[in-house]
Amino acid sequence: VMPGVLKITDPKIEKGNEGRIRISAKISYDKRDEWLKIIDKFNWLDIDGEITFTGVPRIDKDTRSLIFDDMLYDSTTNNRLFDILTDTTGFGPIQSYFESIVKYNYGKKIDEGIIKANKALNEVSQGDLDVTGHLEVATVEDITVNEKDITIITNLSGILDANAEL
Repeated sequence: VMPGVLKITDPKIEKGNEGRIRISAKISYDKRDEWLKIIDKFNWLDIDGEITFTGVPRIDKDTRSLIFDDMLYDSTTNNRLFDILTDTTGFGPIQSYFESIVKYNYGKKIDEGIIKANKALNEVSQGDLDVTGHLEVATVEDITVNEKDITIITNLSGILDANAEL
């Protein structure tokens, strides 16, 4: 254990190659403990630069989460030893941290969206046309990444009723 502060800032998300999503962030490690500063005469424990990982996004329907498979890591920092550890092993502490922050539990947002959609569907009228509806189910089925876009495939079901006075 090396006491200090690991800062991960300025995350960027973009499409990668071969169906992957690329996430990069600035990374720095500030060793706070005086004994580390004493023994680290060559600043081997200083880290400042960028870390990047790519992964294949996947929808886990059971947990209603977006997760990443086949994670690959790369770092470009001022610390060659850290870069080698990250590039070859995924460097455990950072890998587990990234895996925890990139898993996105979307279930609550979907539930909130259903409530908002139902409220909006009950307030639609224009002239002699009244529309009411009730969204019952909204699920995320799959995600794909290709050269042009990221596509999220959803399934919506419910009832829509339109009345027009003639």
